[in-house]
Amino acid sequence: PLALLTKTVWLPWIKLEKPDARLIRLSEKNNNWTFNLANDDNKDANAKPSAWSFRLDNILFDQGRIAIDDKVSKADLEIFVDPLGKPLPFSEVTGSKGKADKEKVGDYVFGLKAQGRYNGEPLTGTGKIGGMLALRGEGTPFPVQADFRSGNTRVAFDGVVNDPMKMGGVDLRLKFSGDSLGDLYELTGVLLPDTPPFETDGRLVAKIDTEKSSVFDYRGFNGRIGDSDIHGSLVYTTGKPRPKLEGDVESRQLRLADLGPLIGVDSGKGAEKSKRSEQKKGEKSVQPAGKVLPYDRFETDKWDVMDADVRFKGRRIEHGSSLPISDLSTHIILKNADLRLQPLKFGMAGGSIAANIHLEGDKKPMQGRADIQARRLKLKELMPDVELMQKTLGEMNGDAELRGSGNSVAA
Repeated sequence: PLALLTKTVWLPWIKLEKPDARLIRLSEKNNNWTFNLANDDNKDANAKPSAWSFRLDNILFDQGRIAIDDKVSKADLEIFVDPLGKPLPFSEVTGSKGKADKEKVGDYVFGLKAQGRYNGEPLTGTGKIGGMLALRGEGTPFPVQADFRSGNTRVAFDGVVNDPMKMGGVDLRLKFSGDSLGDLYELTGVLLPDTPPFETDGRLVAKIDTEKSSVFDYRGFNGRIGDSDIHGSLVYTTGKPRPKLEGDVESRQLRLADLGPLIGVDSGKGAEKSKRSEQKKGEKSVQPAGKVLPYDRFETDKWDVMDADVRFKGRRIEHGSSLPISDLSTHIILKNADLRLQPLKFGMAGGSIAANIHLEGDKKPMQGRADIQARRLKLKELMPDVELMQKTLGEMNGDAELRGSGNSVAA
């Protein structure tokens, strides 16, 4: 009662017994957790704020359940929440003593188990979060940790959500792994190429603005695709007319076969796993005996879902003796289903090959063009199995312009 003298409504605690909540979102602006009060539209902008305040010191509950039915993300999930019994320090779970700890991140208080479907795909996961009162503290990092799986694709993270009630952003250590980078599209909405099995580990710093655009910065990641290492940073920005992926990726030791799915050829190790989506559709994924050029189709139906501006460099190439490539670099530009590699460069046979490649994915069938320049290719390295050529000092130079249509190199 004394708190009322200072115009404060004070509740020392609220206890919930087996709470059961159902969150429903029918569209971006239509959900059941946003409340518009009757007098919200008639507020006087010059009116003084109320002198009354509200204080809640603690929220207690035992086991709880949250059901999510989200038509926007195609999510139909059940999340079960249990108190951990004894709070776990943030640093004990993350194994770090970094900047977030200095900002006095709260302990993990609740454990989570999730099951259901996300974007139409089956999803299971476990995790931990901080206490409920930590949600209300503006500027206070809220601890989160989770490990989700959808089929053979895994997404795991730990870190903090900044200003969680307004979803101001996140700072997470984020790991991905799975059969193919292309499988991440269903979970993240980011369009990536089909690849052999992969894994990455990096830091995600995101600034979230649901009204305008959000920026997701995956910094300093390391990992592998097939037997090739990968390193780099990528920034994904949402917005109109399409989201955009930008950044730089590098491989210090690139196995050429791991690029197979990118150019429509079998990649050797892990190739079968990276073609699961084709096999589900009943599409032919085996190279026909009568075809010399790669037969696999370029799937262009999703090229218009986002734009891209990414630079890639392979410093050292592992390859067979029949293809003497030493290094590779390219600048990938995707805009409204129009894909360009400007330029695509190889170190080859002691010389170089530079090409500008243009693929119009919005055309049916796809239209393609390649302008290629070969300079100072040593004949003895181009034909290492021809004994006569091993004594020559000859070089090959030339230019070529190729045009074609179809959704595979063989076409």
